[in-house]
Amino acid sequence: MANGGVVLLDSDHGVWSGPGREWSAIAQAVITQFLGPQRRAANEVYSHPTDRHEVVLARSAFGNVESHTFKDKKTLTLDDIVGLQLSMSYASPALLGDDLEAFRSTLRDRLQAEIPSGVVDGTVSYEVLIGTRTLEQIPWHQSTIPQVTQPTRPGSPSGLLPTATTSPP
Repeated sequence: MANGGVVLLDSDHGVWSGPGREWSAIAQAVITQFLGPQRRAANEVYSHPTDRHEVVLARSAFGNVESHTFKDKKTLTLDDIVGLQLSMSYASPALLGDDLEAFRSTLRDRLQAEIPSGVVDGTVSYEVLIGTRTLEQIPWHQSTIPQVTQPTRPGSPSGLLPTATTSPP
């Protein structure tokens, strides 16, 4: 990406966006219990975009889009699942406020009731989108950058002004 670009990382960790997992429905129910039925995104109600990220990138100045998918096998503990939910904007500690500890214990207790082993195995799929553009696609490239030239002095061997030197005292 020598000419510049942008990388978007998307994963299937979210309980609303990922493939069905045994714990997703439990997490959704507890999040809904504490924060209400509307999915949140930080301090606002979440509105799912109508276009996928790669479509938006393709229409932008970074229209040369590559998609790469990586899969990784993961083992998650119940505490990992609770922590994962708290790392998302839809169930952040800031949103939960004074209910944070109650949320943690409720989610962990409900997960424990359904997953007595305390661990779940699964595959996480990460999609990396890379949108690039060439220098020629950058509106300000070359046409508006002034060319800097070295001043010259007639009669000097190179035609260039000498660089500053210090002379001994």
